[in-house]
Amino acid sequence: MRSLWFLTYNPMSLLFPSWSTSIPGHGCSSMRPEKQVVRDFYDLYGWEKSVDGVYKDTSAFVDRRPVLDRYRHRTHRRVSKYLPVQGEYFLDAGCGAIPHREYLEYSRGYRHRVCVDLSEKALKEARAKLGDHGLYVVADVTNLPLADDTFDAAVSAHVLYHVPYDEQEAGVQELYRTLARGRVGVIIYSWPDYWYSWLRRRCVRLCMLLGNLPGIRGAWNVIRMITGKHRQAAGNDQCMTGNERPPLYFRPHDRRWFRQTFGAKVSMEIRAWRSVDRLFTERMIPDNSFGRFLLAVIFRCEDLFPHLLGRMGRYPLIILRK
Repeated sequence: MRSLWFLTYNPMSLLFPSWSTSIPGHGCSSMRPEKQVVRDFYDLYGWEKSVDGVYKDTSAFVDRRPVLDRYRHRTHRRVSKYLPVQGEYFLDAGCGAIPHREYLEYSRGYRHRVCVDLSEKALKEARAKLGDHGLYVVADVTNLPLADDTFDAAVSAHVLYHVPYDEQEAGVQELYRTLARGRVGVIIYSWPDYWYSWLRRRCVRLCMLLGNLPGIRGAWNVIRMITGKHRQAAGNDQCMTGNERPPLYFRPHDRRWFRQTFGAKVSMEIRAWRSVDRLFTERMIPDNSFGRFLLAVIFRCEDLFPHLLGRMGRYPLIILRK
């Protein structure tokens, strides 16, 4: 049976996060500002619960309407399709508070789930859910204090695009390095641009062109005046929310960067996790049976065309095979 070996830290830091104070950049001025922003967001805001018992991070970034329940559940479970069913050690790189019940299922067949995060608040929340099944490490995903070829599976969900832009390559390499031979790691990522945002931009340009045509200029001005008032009201609400919510660093790379950076070094495959985001669902998915039908169609398309929608959709699964 393999054991966990640490490169520079006391092995007991795996079990006791409070012993991990020597991790570079944690709790000291040498930590990059982008990482401080991310850690502070989750320590002070993201992993706090609102009055309805939901994490504020979830409330801020997830469309929680009941119409999406089945779609969310099925996409969370999609990750399991690519992971071994059982093993010794499961790595959760940037585990957060494990906010969704489906996340708990990923490591059910493993002896231990090793949870790594910059946020001590996240690890406390994760420990409340996992108990002795989890091992907890305060660490940076770009510099994991873990040995090569250790883990039978690994997941990093919605983490890498919060890592500084120029360190995301190191984050992928660390995940790959710590995987055991013949094993699989899964990254849930976000593209900076996807099919809906591309379509919206072109629709806006078309509307601007049409608005300049003399025959419909008057009608278009009326529409713009009405929608302008609506957007102003929405903008005021968003500004209010923004003032209440701390900033969070977010800067994803595009597909070309992944291909150019890892194409010859890492066995990597891109598939669809979710092809739509909150912006799309809030504007295009009604909260009724027709909305559930549309989401079922979207999910089916993601299963039928995983590579296409992995490239064109909002959130890809980046699958690492070692």
